Amino acid sequence: MNSLDVNGRVSTESGRESSAFTNKLKFMRRIRRPDKRRTQISSIHSDGVPDGNLKEVDVSPDIVTSKLAESQDKITKSLTEENDSLRNKNTTLRYQVELLSEQLNDLRDVNMDLKSQNSRIREENSILRNEQSQLTARNDCLVEQIILLQKMLEDMGVTLDEEGGFVLNGDTDSSPLEFVAREDGENSCNGTSTNPASYRKPPACDNKLDFL
Repeated sequence: MNSLDVNGRVSTESGRESSAFTNKLKFMRRIRRPDKRRTQISSIHSDGVPDGNLKEVDVSPDIVTSKLAESQDKITKSLTEENDSLRNKNTTLRYQVELLSEQLNDLRDVNMDLKSQNSRIREENSILRNEQSQLTARNDCLVEQIILLQKMLEDMGVTLDEEGGFVLNGDTDSSPLEFVAREDGENSCNGTSTNPASYRKPPACDNKLDFL
């Protein structure tokens, strides 16, 4: 027998032995590796089964599947209810935001209306103040003219009787006077002369006097 043949046979047998040893080692590792499925099954049924009878319980895959499906349904139902609640809250908040936005727009419109009304009232107030100033000046002018006319009548000896008519006193040398009221719509305050007596002209209403 050739030495090469012997060496080939030895190497072949050693390779077979090493391969068999490797397979045995893998099998032992598989046996020693914990089964996750058995651990889950034991954890699910550990509450309802006493510790002494745990080894005697025969757990079928259908029971495990039903338990998992039941727990999954509970979780799904809880998440669905929570999701619906959040959707309702979101809808309510959106409605409130839209309502507040509409109220804000209404308040802006009201604010603009109030600003425009305030501007108009200020303009009207300014106009009324100017008119009041003009009327006050005219009133002062008329009062001044009345005082001057009264003095002129007293100088002429003219008095008023009980009926409101003019009476000329008898101790004056002047002839009787007749006073005619001229209703032309203008008076001395407007630039025209309405002299009740021919010998004196009332002054212009430049100076304002306080009588009250």
